Amino acid sequence: MGMCRISKEAQRIFHENALWVPIAHTTPSVGIVGYVKGFKLQPMEHDDLAKVTIEK
Repeated sequence: MGMCRISKEAQRIFHENALWVPIAHTTPSVGIVGYVKGFKLQPMEHDDLAKVTIEK
């Protein structure tokens, strides 16, 4: 059984046995000034700041 197939099967099992299922999430408010470069908002709210620079 390939890893993709195993992963899909695991997701199905987790979904069927979930104690809770998220039904909503918040939309973050982010303000960026023009001299901040390289910032990209991440969908899982774990922002990677390794490539962010400040050019002032």
